[in-house]
Amino acid sequence: MDNTTVFSKTGKGLLKVKNRSNRISKERYRVLSLIDGKANLDELADRARTNPTALRQILTQLSEGGTSRPWSVRQPVTQDWGLVP
Repeated sequence: MDNTTVFSKTGKGLLKVKNRSNRISKERYRVLSLIDGKANLDELADRARTNPTALRQILTQLSEGGTSRPWSVRQPVTQDWGLVP
C-alpha cells in the first residue's frame, strides 16, 4: 500500500456505515465513513486528521475485517492526447 492507493468500502462496510455499527471502534468508523473510492491515502490522512502510519494500520484492520479494500492505485496522467492548449 503506497500513498496513491485508493480505497473503497465493501458491501459489509456500506452496511456498517449505514447502520452506524457500534461493533467497530470510533476511530475505525470515522475512517470507514471517509472512504469514498476517490481519495488516496494522503487525502484520507488529511481528512481523518491523523498521520499516515496510523491510518495504514486502521485501513489494514478494516481490510482484514472485510469492510474496505484497496480499489486502485492512482497514476498520474502522462500521455499526450494531442489536445491543443
